[in-house]
Amino acid sequence: MDLAISGKSCLITGGSSGIGKGIATVLAQEGVNLAIASRDPDPEAIKELKGMGGRVELIKADVS
Repeated sequence: MDLAISGKSCLITGGSSGIGKGIATVLAQEGVNLAIASRDPDPEAIKELKGMGGRVELIKADVS
């Protein structure tokens, strides 16, 4: 799927698990640069997202 968003940047809260990870996965596949904010990040999920070729930065944070 080509959403014409390659090279854009996106901040995803809770992006290392659940719905947030699903969204992050689709965006990473589209070439979007990601900032993942998570209170308790899953290192394997971050590694998986980085392996999709885009830039992925982790921000350990509680956004509540």
